[in-house]
Amino acid sequence: MAISNEAELVWQKALRKLGEATQMPPKSFPGIVIVSSYFAMRHAAVAALLKKDGKAPSAETEIIARFGVVVGTEGAEHGRAFNSVFDLRNAEDYDAVETPSSDEAAGACSAAKAFIAYCSQTFGFPLAAQSL
Repeated sequence: MAISNEAELVWQKALRKLGEATQMPPKSFPGIVIVSSYFAMRHAAVAALLKKDGKAPSAETEIIARFGVVVGTEGAEHGRAFNSVFDLRNAEDYDAVETPSSDEAAGACSAAKAFIAYCSQTFGFPLAAQSL
């Protein structure tokens, strides 16, 4: 599969995950919103790295780190948001004591929307009308 085609397919997955995150009410389903928001961001970052570098790391922390390097100071805010939502997703999935709140879930969804918009503008991916 050609890299650009793979990047487009991964980008479409990012948009689907963002759709899941935005359609779930954070007060009722904070965990689903957080996990879907994170994976929207992750897939968008992988698509961006495939488009920019022709490859992307597979480990979560390496994807976050490489994305931060690629976007530099211009996209630092989005890199920090990606890292924060990753932490929320880990707390949601693995922390037996602390569960993220509905406010944190709403914040994760907002961060994912901004991240997707940034990746679309910066890396030239199309946005679906209902995405944002």
